[in-house]
Amino acid sequence: MSSPKRNRVAAGLFAAALVAASAPLLAQNPKIVPCPAQMQSLLPIPEIHSVDGKLQATLKVLDTDKRVIWDYDSTRCATQNLRYMTGFTGFDATTAPIVAAGPEPLPGPTLRAKLGDLVEIAFFNEINLNNFASALDKGTVGTTDSCDQFTTGSGGQGSTSPAGGDTMPNCLHGSSTGNLHFHGTHTTPSTTGDNVLLFIRPAVRSGGQLQPSEADAYTNFAQVFDRCEKEGPPKLWTDLPASWQSLQKSIIQNYDATAPYKGQPGLPAESQLWPANQMAIDNGMWPQYQIGASPFCFPLPKWSPDSPTPSMGQSPGTHWYHAHKHGSTALNVANGLTGVLIIEGPYDEQLHQYYGPDFKEQVLMIQQLGSAPFPLTNPTYNGGGPGAPRPQLSVNGRRNPVVSMRANEVQQWRIVNGAFRDAVELYYTEPQSKTPCAAQTPPSTIPVQWRQIAQDGVQLSVANYNTLGTLNLPLNMAPANRIDVLVKAPAQPGNYNLCVVRNSALFVQNTTGLPDKPSVLLTINVSKDAVVPPMEFIPDAQFPAFPPFLADIPNSEIKMTRTLVFSGGNTNIDGKAFQDHHVDQTMQLNTAEEWTVENQADDKSHPFHIHINPFQITGIFQPNSPEAKDKNNPCYVDPNNPDTWKPCPTQQPQAPFVWWDTFAIPSGQQYVQPCTKLEDCPKNLQPYITCTAATSTRPAKCTEYIPGWFKMRTRFVDFTGQYVLHCHILVHEDRGMMQLIQVVPDTTPYGHH
Repeated sequence: MSSPKRNRVAAGLFAAALVAASAPLLAQNPKIVPCPAQMQSLLPIPEIHSVDGKLQATLKVLDTDKRVIWDYDSTRCATQNLRYMTGFTGFDATTAPIVAAGPEPLPGPTLRAKLGDLVEIAFFNEINLNNFASALDKGTVGTTDSCDQFTTGSGGQGSTSPAGGDTMPNCLHGSSTGNLHFHGTHTTPSTTGDNVLLFIRPAVRSGGQLQPSEADAYTNFAQVFDRCEKEGPPKLWTDLPASWQSLQKSIIQNYDATAPYKGQPGLPAESQLWPANQMAIDNGMWPQYQIGASPFCFPLPKWSPDSPTPSMGQSPGTHWYHAHKHGSTALNVANGLTGVLIIEGPYDEQLHQYYGPDFKEQVLMIQQLGSAPFPLTNPTYNGGGPGAPRPQLSVNGRRNPVVSMRANEVQQWRIVNGAFRDAVELYYTEPQSKTPCAAQTPPSTIPVQWRQIAQDGVQLSVANYNTLGTLNLPLNMAPANRIDVLVKAPAQPGNYNLCVVRNSALFVQNTTGLPDKPSVLLTINVSKDAVVPPMEFIPDAQFPAFPPFLADIPNSEIKMTRTLVFSGGNTNIDGKAFQDHHVDQTMQLNTAEEWTVENQADDKSHPFHIHINPFQITGIFQPNSPEAKDKNNPCYVDPNNPDTWKPCPTQQPQAPFVWWDTFAIPSGQQYVQPCTKLEDCPKNLQPYITCTAATSTRPAKCTEYIPGWFKMRTRFVDFTGQYVLHCHILVHEDRGMMQLIQVVPDTTPYGHH
């Protein structure tokens, strides 16, 4: 007989959305199968390359049976229908996909382009809704049930409600809707660019045919791409071919009239898609909803000394893309709707000039795969939150794969943390043994060595190559972080473990040391075929030149400062959850700002991520670091003395500053005060205390917050438009830890004479 805990897990993993029906619908029963053996060869991710200045690709979101770990253990797996990404070069529908629909949840194709290229992607959403419940995308109005439902019993019995007790729009929903976010790209956030406000529903299936058909989409997209090549991305919906405008309108209106809602055809007025589209079009905005397909087209701007000032160029390096529909980002990333985006430039050319034609590269996507992240939001399961079970880590669809190296070889590893939940710290390597990764701290001798050369798709300067790039320095990657490392194999052949630490924060208030013990991420097989003479880490004199547009942002350029506060829970920024139709931050084009980003949580480091523009970290306060906890250390943080809540000088970033697009906000401290009313609390602490009144089920309580924080500087240049910032623990983003922001023009048509 199944245990109650396992019943809850089963229901949580495979419960379905309740939008189109009046009773719970469960997905098909999973088939329990043995997990594949570990230490299989690393699966290479198929690549799509740009040609003659254009990256032309077709990407499709489909669904099929994939094999995932059952109950988050490492011995039993289950086949479950998951969404996945495939594609091919160009726009010929007869071309065979390059990512197979096999059992491993391999990431989508790696896109490889060059600075100055134009990206042209025909994107198709061909998920079969017969395999999933029909989650809607519109907000809750009246009696509309829009949130996915969670059943805490087995066999469809028990209490059924939205996961975590959430409400629209900040709940798990809309998981069959697709779009793409291109992490690390400096491009337009609007129209056919890095537009995460675009929601693409699956193609309508009628008589075995898809609407729109691929042929119709390709015919229209050819005109879109031709115009984009000549004039840049479209600015208005009416810039697209009239035939595509008409086709989308017809399909969406028919969908509004016929889509099942609570057992009946036709959506209620408040949930229909076309009226929202028409309102946007009438106001000169891009319509949010499309069905079946959508074109993406945007340049990768190549900076030159003649570029206007201020401006940014696209940073060459390791970036990535993933599905980014609010309400289903975590689920879709857990399904594997991710891919690597490599943008090549002088950085790559100069590395290859030094190492020669045999210089080898590994593309590694870290994943946490599963059919749903529901257990993380279910309060009945092990308390929910960080203590709840988390999916195991895999790399390129496999657990503990084998990466091959020659003795004395240096390789470039492009590592993307595509996990929806966990940070991953590269900790140490060791010879393979019967007790892998048993050391709680890095040993004195590390056989396979590394040096970091890039962060979040932006190369390091030579100065930072000698600090962050220190030999074998442990490297913590928050969700969405990328690092490029040079990895050097030893002279001694054999198998070596790469030991990592999964964590929610490096330093937390209520524990000491690292939150999790080290574990094996992958195995490195070093062959006897040695490189002679041995390869070495690139010396300072040959390190790639640093691009001028990435020079530090000076004090004189800062026009405004802001403070953002990420809550101690998982749904709020600045005291409120994400709100539809509300802009939280407005910045002016061609300005630079300095932000202080705070974290009230004492058990996790919310990873702050902002789209479009990278940022520099110029200051940091870590109240849970060992120095801050040591009463004999000058950096001690005394919870009763706010004068001690200051950054530790030894922990401060030094110029030249590193560029990021995601940064884990240091965890804070929390103390429950004996007072129950703010006026009764110590006066010197009152600005840092929040009190809640008593309720019928909860006594009054006052909590003191000492937030961790960082300071960042960024330029809002080149592109206006609306986009988002959010926590990249993606369940937090889906549940409301996100803000809508906008950059507005710095010019006006009005004159003053």
